[in-house]
Amino acid sequence: MKKYLAVFIVILALAAGLMGATFAAVWSTRADVEVRQAVFSGTPDAARGLTVSMRTRAAGRRLAWQTSFTLDGEDPEPESELEIMGEIPDEYRLMFREPTVSITPQDWCCGTTALSGGIDLGAVTENADEARLLRDVASRTRPGTFRQETVRMADWADSIGWSFNLHEWNKVHSVTPEDRERFGELFKISVPEDLYLCVTVGKNSSGSVTHVTVGEADGPADPVETPWETNSSDPQVTYGFGSYSLYFSVIYGVMDGDTGVCFYPSSKNLDGEEMVECALGRGVYFIPFLTMEEWQETSAEEPYTEPWSVNLDGLKLLYPLEAEMLRMELNEGRLELYTKEAGKIYFTAIDTSTGEELSRFEVMEAAPEGESLVIIDGSLALVVSGNELGLVDRSGGAGPLLRAFVDMEKVYTRGNSSNYEYKNSELFARDGVKLAWDGERLAVASWHLQEVMIVDASGEIYHAQFILSSLDSAACSRNNGLGAMDSYYLSPMEISFD
Repeated sequence: MKKYLAVFIVILALAAGLMGATFAAVWSTRADVEVRQAVFSGTPDAARGLTVSMRTRAAGRRLAWQTSFTLDGEDPEPESELEIMGEIPDEYRLMFREPTVSITPQDWCCGTTALSGGIDLGAVTENADEARLLRDVASRTRPGTFRQETVRMADWADSIGWSFNLHEWNKVHSVTPEDRERFGELFKISVPEDLYLCVTVGKNSSGSVTHVTVGEADGPADPVETPWETNSSDPQVTYGFGSYSLYFSVIYGVMDGDTGVCFYPSSKNLDGEEMVECALGRGVYFIPFLTMEEWQETSAEEPYTEPWSVNLDGLKLLYPLEAEMLRMELNEGRLELYTKEAGKIYFTAIDTSTGEELSRFEVMEAAPEGESLVIIDGSLALVVSGNELGLVDRSGGAGPLLRAFVDMEKVYTRGNSSNYEYKNSELFARDGVKLAWDGERLAVASWHLQEVMIVDASGEIYHAQFILSSLDSAACSRNNGLGAMDSYYLSPMEISFD
């Protein structure tokens, strides 16, 4: 027994010594973390007073450098601290696992392959009309062949159904078929008269279905039959609706004490034509979720292990609206709407308990072409449309904090970031962007690119990239063989004005 105890003590001492030596080796390199500033436009003086904090990681996210520096017109002098992460705290894990809700049209585009045969056409899709179409084409498909038919969708259905799902980080829950049908009656998408589908069914020599695909077709066409062996591995069928953009603006959250989903029912085709007919009028709606008790009381079926459904009896129109929705956000009892209306972009804040309009103002003119983006960080929202930026205080106000024009083509084509695969357009990506405002200057930072741009009322006054030595593979190899560090995914970059 004493022998085993002695061996255990020796092993423990060696492990402690190795851990201490490793930490000492890593800690000794903290002064080696350097920051190089590559200025693309403007001068460093224009960024004076901006503090940048960047986090990098190593050793499987267990070690992280926190490097901070304040710009003062000279090369940054960073201060770095080493953080031993251990297990990632639950609150950080939950950041990436919050439930989300999706309400999307059933696009009648499916595909499945089973070379051994035996595909159940009723199980390929949850849409009964689509399943009926597949069975019809399959009835004319001879054993050992592929049959491809082009059909007009309006001949098989008068409306496009809905998929209504709650997504957790590793699960998807759907509403009941009855609720889905009722929802489709309230918000109906009529089938376009000129929408054609290409349906392909393949059968092996024994007559078992091995392939099923449905996709959009350019127009009417004659049936095509080919031998099964010719294209059994890859039927030449296009998936998806290419001519119709079908979506809802949806957010998940709590309103007036009820947890549910808020959505704006509007879907337009590429010609800009509205496709959703709202039985109760166009606007922003809220549907509360059923509680476990409510679901068990109203359902005739056995309860699911993970029950989830919506209370359509609690559906309410929060705010009548005719617009193009750019983004919706919940913010402490307020519903924020960023919309495009008659060529202008507006910010509107609504009280979620009463539906009262708390604030509404024009942010800017909308660019005639291209996408308009809304970036949110803390109390600020940045609207980007064409070459114009508009900064909004999310607490309201009478107008935007800042409007500025920036030559986006120049911004997007600057620099050569050798450390990342991301392109410069990521500077204004919707996610991963940080904002700071000092009353006159707006700083926009991309942690994808490690870039910062500063604008004021005159336009762009500074744009630079900050390259940390801890992000340099060669430098990391010199630093005790730790291997390359990369941008840490928990708050990897923060900016603020002193």
